[in-house]
Amino acid sequence: MDDRILHRELSYRIVGLAMQVHTELGYGFLEKIYQNALAVLFEENGIIYQQ
Repeated sequence: MDDRILHRELSYRIVGLAMQVHTELGYGFLEKIYQNALAVLFEENGIIYQQ
């Protein structure tokens, strides 16, 4: 177990959502498209964020 990760559960959730965006959209879009897709997933999963 890596004790250097702060907020381990939240970190893993965020990485999982980022992987979901990558899987669903693939590659080739502008960064803003990925940001917006991740923002939608954050909202759906109750993760507070700031763009």
